[in-house]
Amino acid sequence: MKKLNSLEALEYDGLIVASSADEKEVNKSLDTEIELTYDPESLKVFSESGTYIADLKKIERV
Repeated sequence: MKKLNSLEALEYDGLIVASSADEKEVNKSLDTEIELTYDPESLKVFSESGTYIADLKKIERV
């Protein structure tokens, strides 16, 4: 698992949000500094409390 400060930080790791289980949770995450965690194998993002937030999709850098 990898700790993140916001979903925006995922872009720097070659990942983008592909879909969300809870858009309100994602929007709240982007507006605040809550800590998020993502699993590099399953590409799923979780909130501080362990709530599933989103799936991720790998993107290629050109």
